[in-house]
Amino acid sequence: MTSTAIVVLLCVATTLAIAKNPERVGSFPVKHAAFTSIYRTFDKQSNRTSYDLLITAFNGVPFSTDYAYIVRDVGRYMHSVESITPQKLTDKVTWPNEISGVPQYVFNTSMVAIPDGFLVPFKTKGGIKLVNITGSGASIPVRITEESGEDWFYHRVQWVDMDNDGDYDALTCRARKPLFGSEEGELLWYENPSTPSVRPGWTPHVIAKGPDVYFQHYRLNTPNGPKSCILTAQFFTKSLSVYWTEGSDWLHLGNVKSRIIDNTIGAVFDVIVNDIGNDGNLDLLVTTNDVTNGTVWAYEIPPDFRTGKFARHMLASGFKPRNQGVGKGAPGSAFPIKYIVPQKKAPVLLSGDDDGRAYLLSAAKDDIRDWTYTLQPFLDVGMGTVGQITVEDINKDGSLYIFVPAYTQGQVHVFHYQP
Repeated sequence: MTSTAIVVLLCVATTLAIAKNPERVGSFPVKHAAFTSIYRTFDKQSNRTSYDLLITAFNGVPFSTDYAYIVRDVGRYMHSVESITPQKLTDKVTWPNEISGVPQYVFNTSMVAIPDGFLVPFKTKGGIKLVNITGSGASIPVRITEESGEDWFYHRVQWVDMDNDGDYDALTCRARKPLFGSEEGELLWYENPSTPSVRPGWTPHVIAKGPDVYFQHYRLNTPNGPKSCILTAQFFTKSLSVYWTEGSDWLHLGNVKSRIIDNTIGAVFDVIVNDIGNDGNLDLLVTTNDVTNGTVWAYEIPPDFRTGKFARHMLASGFKPRNQGVGKGAPGSAFPIKYIVPQKKAPVLLSGDDDGRAYLLSAAKDDIRDWTYTLQPFLDVGMGTVGQITVEDINKDGSLYIFVPAYTQGQVHVFHYQP
């Protein structure tokens, strides 16, 4: 292996199945490309589904301008990737993070959510901003979070009916680190005012202190019926936790319960709920970000997540940044690919973050009970940083296109992958 000393739990070498790596299609320039995502939209008039590529780009230089971009109907460019010129959505953002498309049923139109802000001088005052993308030009974002002097930053948004009133609210986490004192984090949601047009300044409702960056809402089954749950990857407090409500909504905090799943694995970076094992049972795909031993984990969700044991499996470890420095770490987020072959574990895409690589993790055996994975890099940008990857079957032919932002290079690389 390379000097990064990536350690993967393996069975006997002769039993390993080497998966085919994604094939490079091309790349196009986006200075400081950081986060990518795919926004699936449906046009009722043309009866057509299209896939827009969303990209954020930020610069650590104080007072510099940051951007959000869109590549509309990105599938039409797969034979000429180098010709892509992203359209600027807005430059009225500050260190934009995980950009995402708002489901069309939330506002009955196409909107993009941009959470922003970070622990960088003069870029610490973040928020959540919504941009209408139905027009052809750049739009002015509507800020739904508070206009305050508090230096909160936001990384992810999900749309969930938190108060059971039929409207979809903005679920998020936020964090800050005062000049003097410890880091703080909050799990909260912003109440949708259900006005004809999107207006600023939604009412915040704090659920709990502690969660800070990434999370995922999911309805998990229990012997007493499904529960509305929020899985949290708590980076600063180094905890993987689950919050849930025993009631019908999240307004009544007396009904909200929580449980620490694991607080022994270090700084938890991200958590995704998915049937990784492809056995009909949900799992958690978790990464921890570290300077010497970043890891990828899978947790099997027990029949009752409130009391049962989450069986833990290490998929890969030993990740570290090639360049040491403040804020450096590896790996980033991991994304399971829904496998089309029954009884085989899902492959996993992984951003190496500051180790400068993008990886494919593949099950070593055709055995859903075996959690041994092989790790193969399919992109190496050297001493640079790889941002958040996105993947989608944009041409609806059963194959996948993978978009990898190479922040330091200022490129978005495109790969084709046939599971």
